[in-house]
Amino acid sequence: MINGFDSFSELYSDYVEVLTKYTRECPRFGIYFMVTGNGTNSIRYKLAQNFKMALALELNDKSDYYAVVGKTTILPSKAVGRGLVKIGDGVYEFQTAHPSRKEESSEFFKKLAVELKEKYPNKAPAIPVLPETVNMKIFDDPIENLNHIPVGIYKDNLEICFYDFKKLFFNKIVANDIDNTKSFVKELLSEFNGITKFKTYLFDANNQISENYLNITKYTNNFDAVFNSINDNVNKIYDEYEKANYDNSIIAKYQPMLVVIYDFNRLKSKLTVDLGAILTNLFNKQEKLPIINFVVVDSVETFKKFEFESWYKQVSSPDDAIWIGEGIANQFTIKLTRSSDRALQAQLKNDFGYVIISGRHALMKVLTFDANNLQEVNERINNSVEEL
Repeated sequence: MINGFDSFSELYSDYVEVLTKYTRECPRFGIYFMVTGNGTNSIRYKLAQNFKMALALELNDKSDYYAVVGKTTILPSKAVGRGLVKIGDGVYEFQTAHPSRKEESSEFFKKLAVELKEKYPNKAPAIPVLPETVNMKIFDDPIENLNHIPVGIYKDNLEICFYDFKKLFFNKIVANDIDNTKSFVKELLSEFNGITKFKTYLFDANNQISENYLNITKYTNNFDAVFNSINDNVNKIYDEYEKANYDNSIIAKYQPMLVVIYDFNRLKSKLTVDLGAILTNLFNKQEKLPIINFVVVDSVETFKKFEFESWYKQVSSPDDAIWIGEGIANQFTIKLTRSSDRALQAQLKNDFGYVIISGRHALMKVLTFDANNLQEVNERINNSVEEL
């Protein structure tokens, strides 16, 4: 039942055509609709044709009754609750009935609600709606692997959006401005923080992430030494793996690594080592030695600056990314297969974004940081350490 179709059509104009289809097709499946309006023009003619029964309460002009029930010589009396209804080929006057005296109606309905609840304990499942905020608790199962990380809820079907951070060596989180990504990245780090199967490093070049993630090693300086160490470590493991004729038991001995870089441009400016050369080396070894993945966060302008450099073209996929906030339609760095989609022009807040996989984009409500979730994860880590 839609009570007040005038307001519905004004607030949700995009759904009027959908409702026209539903009211035409659904009765054969046992689904029926009831709508109310303030006047004869409230419901468009195309939609009104789908309703086989129409009731008219008191209207301003007698011609308005003709619009609802057809030509008739009958007009309702001026009594409260009196109206006309068309049944078959006949038009009849009716009187609206009240289930109780007016002064007793409140108590009557309260009592009726209790009786119905007791008589029919089974409830219809709740209609899913897009929550006000999305965080890691949207996913009931434990988050254990990089290839199945919840990053938001799809707006069109309200299903959880999972992202595979293992599929690509170089995963990008992009926005018009890097500050737009901060809340999303903090909650994503909370998810990474709870996974003990791999070692996570956070390079925060501008010291923007102040939270304490117990299972994540954070660096705000000394970047050259750390990157050289990671590079040397992967080279060492690869040499051992190659000498063992690519025996997978060698990989099993070592903990996989996840490197998160927040503010890639700032980090690169602080390095004296050739980061492009290091990433290229690690990327080339990744094909046979899937032991390290990167999650790189920055503005679209930063990625645009590097998109024609040979190392970037080798390690980065141009049509895969997570985009936070508005502005995706005004750039060409992230390649979209449907770049002309008008919906891309929408003015989005930073709790919305797009997941782009092989150029195909989907709008989602993205993760928002919740400090309580981080605290719970940290407590769980502490408890597991104490048990050991």
